[in-house]
Amino acid sequence: MKRRSPVPGQAGFTMIETLILMSFILLLATFIFPAIQKSMRRVRIESCNQQVATLMHQARFEAIKRGRPAFVEVVGVRAVLARAVSNDDLSRDKVLAEVTCPRDVSIDSPPGTKVAFDPNGANRSGVGLAEEIRVADTQGNRMRARVSMRATGRIELEKLQAGGWYANGDVPDYDGPGGKLGAWRFQ
Repeated sequence: MKRRSPVPGQAGFTMIETLILMSFILLLATFIFPAIQKSMRRVRIESCNQQVATLMHQARFEAIKRGRPAFVEVVGVRAVLARAVSNDDLSRDKVLAEVTCPRDVSIDSPPGTKVAFDPNGANRSGVGLAEEIRVADTQGNRMRARVSMRATGRIELEKLQAGGWYANGDVPDYDGPGGKLGAWRFQ
């Protein structure tokens, strides 16, 4: 069987085919790009909240290991893990780690907020001590890392939705004015 050689100038795509392909790609990009942006914003706030929770876990383990209180304190836009000077004095002896949130995300708790753990690993209570550190983004989404059980130092990650805080999977079935309760707010 004899193969025919292509006629010169007939190989490849026509201009119309190329334009149709480019318009199809542009149409797909207009739908996909906003979805990618939304998921990236969600990942940034969840990541910062997870890092704050990790600092809280480290503070608890540090308190148990060293036999003196350790705490996570909000200092400006950072959360700082520090070891206490003594059991009675919760001023910083040594800074052990810190978290700085990515762009568009910030620590929402007021500066000076401290989540402290005593040498037994329990969450300390008292004047000036908290049991949570909040994180927020520029779109109004809020999350927190909270010590849910003082005695055990258990830390939960929760999201503010419909006026209440919900842990992952605890969101009730509800269609509010902003859509599904689990929906994130993005512009």
